[in-house]
Amino acid sequence: MQGIKNKWRKFRSSLAFRLSLYYSISAFIIIFILLGVIYLQIMGAVHTNHFKRITADAKRVEAVYQGRGTEGLIRYLETELSSLSTWSQELIYMKGANGEKILGNVDFIPKDFLTGDYLAEVGLYKNGRYIDARLRQIKVGADTVYIGRDLQELEEFRGLIGRISFITAIIAIFLTALSTYWFMYELRSGASSIRKTAMQIRAGRFKNRIPVGDQEDELALLIKELNLMLDHMESSLHGVRYVSDTIAHNLRTPIMRVHSLLRPLEKKEVTAEQMRSSIVKALNELELLTRLFDKLL
Repeated sequence: MQGIKNKWRKFRSSLAFRLSLYYSISAFIIIFILLGVIYLQIMGAVHTNHFKRITADAKRVEAVYQGRGTEGLIRYLETELSSLSTWSQELIYMKGANGEKILGNVDFIPKDFLTGDYLAEVGLYKNGRYIDARLRQIKVGADTVYIGRDLQELEEFRGLIGRISFITAIIAIFLTALSTYWFMYELRSGASSIRKTAMQIRAGRFKNRIPVGDQEDELALLIKELNLMLDHMESSLHGVRYVSDTIAHNLRTPIMRVHSLLRPLEKKEVTAEQMRSSIVKALNELELLTRLFDKLL
C-alpha cells in the first residue's frame, strides 16, 4: 500500500501530469460549454417551433369557428383527430360550457389549468398515459378548445444530451489518459537524455553531447542550445587548461633557476664571493617571480 502511495505521489509530482491535468480541465470546460450552447440553441429552436405551430393551429381554429360556427368547428376537429396517430404529439381537446368533454385525444384537462391567451405547460393524461404538454386555450362561444403538443420529444432530447455528455466524458477521460502517457513519455525521454549526458560530463567525459533528432519543437531547440553551451564550455575549459599550463611553466622556470643557484651553496668550499653572487642572482629571480605573481593577480 505504501508503495502505491509513493508511486502516486511521484506520478502526481510529475510536470507532465500537472500540464496534462490543466489541459484536461480546460478541455472539459470547453466541451461542456459547447454542449451547453448546443443544448440551449436546439431547445430554443424546439420551443420556438412549438410556439409557432400551436399559435398557427389556434388561429386556424378561430378562423374555422368564425367561418363555420360551432358545428363546423367540431367537424373540422374530428377530421384533424382522425388523421392523428396514437403516438402523435399534437393534442386537441374541446369541452362544453358545463365542462363536459365534447371531443379530443386527451383524457381530461386539469381543473387548475390557468386560463388566458398564452401557452402553458401542464401535466395531462392521454389514453391513460401521463404526459407533459404545452397547451393554448381558445374560447369559441360558450365552449373552449385546447390546442397543444406533447413535450415527449423534449424529454427525449434531454436524455440524448445526457447520453452524449456521458459518452463525451468517457472519451475525454480516455484521450486524457492517453495524452498524459504520451506527454510523460516524450518529456521523460528528453529529460532522461539530458540527465544522462550531464552525469557523463560530470564524470569527466566532456566530449559527450545530448542526442537530438531533426524535430524543431521546444524540447529539441532547448537540447540544441544546451549542446552549444557545452561546446562553449569545453572550448573555455581548453583555454583554461592552456593558460594554467602556461602559468605553471612560467612559475616553474624561475623556481628552478633559484634552485640551481642555491643548491651549490650547500658545499663548504664555496667562497664568500660565490655565495654573495648566487644570493644576489637568486633574489633577482625571486623579484621576477614576485612581479609575475602580481601580474597574475
